[in-house]
Amino acid sequence: MNKETLMHSISYEITALVLRYILVLLCAIVFIRSIFISRASQMLYSNNKISIAKLISRDTNNEFYLGYDNIIGTSNRCDVKVFGKGIAKIHIQIYKKKDNWMLCTYTKKLTILNEIKIGGRIQISTNDIIKLGTKEYKFVLLEGKKT
Repeated sequence: MNKETLMHSISYEITALVLRYILVLLCAIVFIRSIFISRASQMLYSNNKISIAKLISRDTNNEFYLGYDNIIGTSNRCDVKVFGKGIAKIHIQIYKKKDNWMLCTYTKKLTILNEIKIGGRIQISTNDIIKLGTKEYKFVLLEGKKT
């Protein structure tokens, strides 16, 4: 075996070894990441101090559970699909920002919060009444309760 062939063979073996270690490292990263994602989703739906909220329909008593960021409207892309006269495809967004819950409108269609017509972004709290078109919903915080 000449020197050039030997160097090529050693180079090939070193490259293969490095690639194996990189593959093992990537697999470990994916596995660890999946564990963290699984634990995060368990925390979201378990009995703890993470704030979860819900919308309760005033006419049908249907409940829609909310996470930290929710798009509400009639579109299939919405997190919460609600139907009624005067409700836009993407009507509002309800989300948590630090310790506050916010409501942001995305349409010129009717949005009322506690008897006041709103547009833009506004802070909301538990037991607020949100009217989208002809439908009314009560916003309720569930702090540390099982959903």
